[in-house]
Amino acid sequence: MTLHLNLDHDSRVYFTLTCDRCGLPFVCYDDACYGFSTLRTEAVYAGWDAAARPEQPTYCPSCVHTGAPAANVQPAEAAAIR
Repeated sequence: MTLHLNLDHDSRVYFTLTCDRCGLPFVCYDDACYGFSTLRTEAVYAGWDAAARPEQPTYCPSCVHTGAPAANVQPAEAAAIR
């Protein structure tokens, strides 16, 4: 499963995604993290192949483009949209 449930400082549930191939996490630090569909939209905008359903596989941009796991697994963050 690529969707993870977490608790923020106010004990609200927020979501993170993880690449099914290399384990790279995708974290969004705005209100998009509180809903799966909005988090998925941010991940797709950032180049992820994010599944429409939580039980389907999700892949980071490196794994999508090369088919190989990312070498340096650091948390990915949503790009700021201005």
